[in-house]
Amino acid sequence: MGALEAIKTFLALPVVGIIATVLINLALMFILVKGLKKAEQHFARRLAESGRSDAAGMLRILRCLISAVVYILFGASILSQIPGLQTLINSLLASSGIVALVGGIAAQDTLGNMISGAMIRAFRPFQKGDTVRYVDKDITGVVEDITLRHTVIRTFENKRVLVPNGTINKEVIENANFLEDRVCNFFDVGITYESDLERALALLREEVLACPGYTDRRTEAEKKAGAPDVVVRVQSFDDSAVVIRALVWSEDFDAGTQMKSDLRRAVKARFDREGISIAYPHMVVVQQ
Repeated sequence: MGALEAIKTFLALPVVGIIATVLINLALMFILVKGLKKAEQHFARRLAESGRSDAAGMLRILRCLISAVVYILFGASILSQIPGLQTLINSLLASSGIVALVGGIAAQDTLGNMISGAMIRAFRPFQKGDTVRYVDKDITGVVEDITLRHTVIRTFENKRVLVPNGTINKEVIENANFLEDRVCNFFDVGITYESDLERALALLREEVLACPGYTDRRTEAEKKAGAPDVVVRVQSFDDSAVVIRALVWSEDFDAGTQMKSDLRRAVKARFDREGISIAYPHMVVVQQ
């Protein structure tokens, strides 16, 4: 009984209680941090298996932020066990809260960009290598990188446009590679009113079929039903031209750009040989 009483008396000492509390806090902090690291590795493997290894950086940043919060909270809890430091810890926490509030207001744009970057990585409206057009600013290019703060778009002039994630996340973005790479290209030609319209439509269809980049997107059922291989239409009657349009499919945006350039050369040469005049604005002056 004497030994048990001695142990109870020892455990009841304030110093022993402080040490026990500190050790428990350290153990819990170690377990949480190690658990966060294992969770990050697990999800990183899952993302790599699903082909989304580019999101591993966001996971690492998230784990570091949560670990920092854990260190701060448990560190404050451990220091508060030391006699005489409770008042100091409370004042430090109160002042840090004020500083965090002021810093949050000052850095709200940065935080907004970081959150938007995480949303872009999570929902993937576009990713590296996609050809996109920032509609409001009429910026077209290839997504070269998605950082925590901004998205890098490489334009066709080989210039880099850095758009803050908070801006690009709430604007209209045209993605040529979203879900499907194939693109329907509108190819318009304006011919004069005196030209043979039906002949021009037939020639345009022939040149599209002869173009190396042309892709026939019809299904077998559509082919059996007699769906046209190339859709050509009279698009509009303009002031000085009848505009005809061909719907030309390509494997992707880049192939479509090259194909339209080749078609312009081929159609111009073919129309010249066949006597189809390509219209251009002109003025007739009548002198009285």
